[in-house]
Amino acid sequence: MSRGLRGIGAGAVACCALLLGPSAAMAAAGGDPHPVLDRGFSAGSRFLAAQVVGEGDAWSLDWEVRNRGPVSVAVSSDRGRTWDRVAQVAGHHLAVPADPAVPRPWFRLRSGGSTVVVAARSLALPSVPNLRDLGGYRTATGEWVRMGLLYRSNALTLSAADKTTADSLGLRYVYDLRTAAEAGQAPDVVPAGATRELHDVMGAGVQGPAPTTPLQAADTMRAMERVFVDDPASRAEFGAVLADLATRDGAQLFHCTGGKDRTGWAAAVVLTLLGVDQDTVMQDYRLSDRYVLESPGTQAYLATLSPGDRAVTEAFVRADPSYLQAGFDEVTARFGTMYEYATRGLGLTPQAISRLRSAFLESRR
Repeated sequence: MSRGLRGIGAGAVACCALLLGPSAAMAAAGGDPHPVLDRGFSAGSRFLAAQVVGEGDAWSLDWEVRNRGPVSVAVSSDRGRTWDRVAQVAGHHLAVPADPAVPRPWFRLRSGGSTVVVAARSLALPSVPNLRDLGGYRTATGEWVRMGLLYRSNALTLSAADKTTADSLGLRYVYDLRTAAEAGQAPDVVPAGATRELHDVMGAGVQGPAPTTPLQAADTMRAMERVFVDDPASRAEFGAVLADLATRDGAQLFHCTGGKDRTGWAAAVVLTLLGVDQDTVMQDYRLSDRYVLESPGTQAYLATLSPGDRAVTEAFVRADPSYLQAGFDEVTARFGTMYEYATRGLGLTPQAISRLRSAFLESRR
């Protein structure tokens, strides 16, 4: 195996590729019937939080409001273009029967002139299990990240059935953060209407032997996160992606192989620049464990490995908080703040960051 990060990283990437295959198959065979929105937030003066959880044959809606009052609930099967009223509720909870023909309905909650729109974060696609919406997070200033405009994912190895769902997202641009070799080995199935662009964010890499222990694998993953902050070539590619996100219209998606580290860093930078707190950003990063590492397919594959190989593979695939934290710490050490990293490191202008916020944030209502 190669000694540079591209070689070491290829080992981690290979683990993700192997795991995502059986994971997808198991999800198709017996995965949860409904995806889960872990936490969706509104910036309204009344709504403090909202969430949607799939429970058997129903969607469970829960919300928090600043003042008591009735909440009007509506549902949409076309991502918010049209709405059907469901009920007016005096409390903080409503169960809505699931419609098998609508795998990911959107829900609109209204109270006292304030509105929040929430949907399941995960797309629950068996062939691309880590494809999820980056919207629905509340910012420190009381705004919230719009849903349906920005997605993160593992490699788009979409099945025919899942491509139909992906086609419905209205994606305009797909940013592939993999190397050319990775992309060639597992080509994207690009959703209809989208343009794919390759942005290899690996950079020059770090040198060292291929990890043979979990500790070495974990050290490699932390080193990879620091590369995203320190390496000029890596920063240039991340900067190009963020600049395009800020200036292009329509729904957009970025991904790597497993949808965890390169994708996770891009998501962390975007969410932080939008004003989402670091604890929430870390929670978003750790969702990759739910959709990949903890899936029945991944666990079945790990069970076929020797104890030593399993431990190393788990270290590569796990969304360990210390991995992403290594990137945050390097930003602090090198640039002071994420804003300075974005402007001085990634080359974003203040105007681009302002456009990013305008594009992906809902204002107070």
